[in-house]
Amino acid sequence: MRHWIARIFLGVWFFSLLPVLPLVAQEEDVDDALSQLPPQERTIYRRDLLQLERVAQRLMQTIPENERPQVQFSLVPQESSINAGATFGQIMVTGGMLQFVRSDDELGMILGHELAHITQGHVTRGAFSNMALGIGATIAEVLLPNSGRLAGTVGQMFLNR
Repeated sequence: MRHWIARIFLGVWFFSLLPVLPLVAQEEDVDDALSQLPPQERTIYRRDLLQLERVAQRLMQTIPENERPQVQFSLVPQESSINAGATFGQIMVTGGMLQFVRSDDELGMILGHELAHITQGHVTRGAFSNMALGIGATIAEVLLPNSGRLAGTVGQMFLNR
């Protein structure tokens, strides 16, 4: 159980060290947001950030204004994995994902998928489910020593179905 909790904290800590570039309102602000990156990487990430902003704005305009969720789209430029994810009010896209997609339409599909996780309540349900799973695994560990890891694994399998 302690290993499972330690991995979660290490993962959160690792991603907190990576620079996250939120979308900016005006193109001249992009250069300020990218100033923390090495000069040779700025051109690539400037292009990626502008593409992410363009597609995110186009996607959000398809949602009626009174139903539009408050969401911040962010780029994790130095993460090379092909990934995107949704958390509470934030959609993060890795630099690897932006290198992988071939068009604005492909990126729009990915952003729409992540936005659906937020609007359909999957993020909230997932947080509550993981919290309940952690509590259950801790109780199992207390009642039957060395059973917490097994309980956590079985519980995660059930949640993932």
